[in-house]
Amino acid sequence: MFKLFKTDRCQSCKNDKSQRFCLRSGKKICWHCCLSLKMDNDCPSECEYNFTKDKKSTLFSKNKVDSITEQEAFIKLQMNKWIDSKAPELADRIPRTVAQTDEGKQEILKLFPPDQIPPYMPIEYLLKKLNIEMNNRYKGREDYEIVGSKYLNLFISEEWNELFKITRLSLENDFSPEFSEGFKHEKVTAKFKTFTIVASALSENRNEALVQFDVNNKYDFTLHLVFTLGRWFVSSRIMGDMKLFYSEGDAVKILASYLSAEELGNAFDFLKEYNRIYLDSPDVSYYWGVYYTLSGKNEQAKKHYLQALYLEKKFVNARYNYAFILQAENDLDGAEKMYKELLEIEPKEAKTLNNLAVISIGRNDFNTAEKYLNSCLKYFPDFELARKNIELIKSLKDTNKD
Repeated sequence: MFKLFKTDRCQSCKNDKSQRFCLRSGKKICWHCCLSLKMDNDCPSECEYNFTKDKKSTLFSKNKVDSITEQEAFIKLQMNKWIDSKAPELADRIPRTVAQTDEGKQEILKLFPPDQIPPYMPIEYLLKKLNIEMNNRYKGREDYEIVGSKYLNLFISEEWNELFKITRLSLENDFSPEFSEGFKHEKVTAKFKTFTIVASALSENRNEALVQFDVNNKYDFTLHLVFTLGRWFVSSRIMGDMKLFYSEGDAVKILASYLSAEELGNAFDFLKEYNRIYLDSPDVSYYWGVYYTLSGKNEQAKKHYLQALYLEKKFVNARYNYAFILQAENDLDGAEKMYKELLEIEPKEAKTLNNLAVISIGRNDFNTAEKYLNSCLKYFPDFELARKNIELIKSLKDTNKD
């Protein structure tokens, strides 16, 4: 089982989360302390986080970081040094001195063309230090770390409507009070007050990202974000570090294994554990539904299937199971509606086509039933239930003739 928090504070500042072993101090330290140490460029060359100075510039250096936020903080420290050092870019003149005249300010601005400045470059910080007006020349950051931090700020201040707008759910749903209802039952997230970014990662195709936070100087917390429509949206939350994102598939396999074997005790224990880690997982919600279905508690099962569908509208198995329960409860109109919605997602779903036929047979609408069954057998000629229902229709038609 996973722990929600650990005593893994930086051995230097004793406050932030330790992330790396420092060869220079012999301690496990946070990235803030790492930056403070290496700015004198006296760290061992073997350290992968040491930086290499650019011979053509005292401002830009190659440097390994674990997040955009760390990169930005590193550049700010470099800028602090650059301002009062001889700058090769300015013919070895000191930037602070150059910036004392209008001509000098323009000369410095020419070093930073807006179309060549990366978003993580805190150019506004430098220009403010030199009393140079920006005149809206530079765009601010709007990357996954900024959106992730915005999410947590809105979460802590309970601004649910604004929070909803930067979630993936807003792409498919309208805001409703139910959106925030689930948060009230999360004992740990309700305690969130402060946070700092620990690390982040961007997928190779650059449309997914993970941002890991240190919350309350105590909890590991990770946001999974997706890039669509030209913006970043929060997709899911994980109560733990980034590694747990890649473990969710294994968690789902374990749950599926226990439930298929109807080992409900083990399934329940793991569901409780994963429920407090994968806070927005449609898979976990779905398997809660399966658990309650096998336990004969249909109302609770339906609740969890609906939650899975709220989190992932195209979740075929959750929609099918929900529709099947409605059909078993004789809510045929509700079941039919869900089955038809399912066919829009998966037109060749054999069980769905067969069950729609069954509903039509119950209404003596044999022509519609035959259409569904023929379509099913077209895709799955060996589907035995469909063949039996074809025979049933023939039998019922013969009976009605008599």
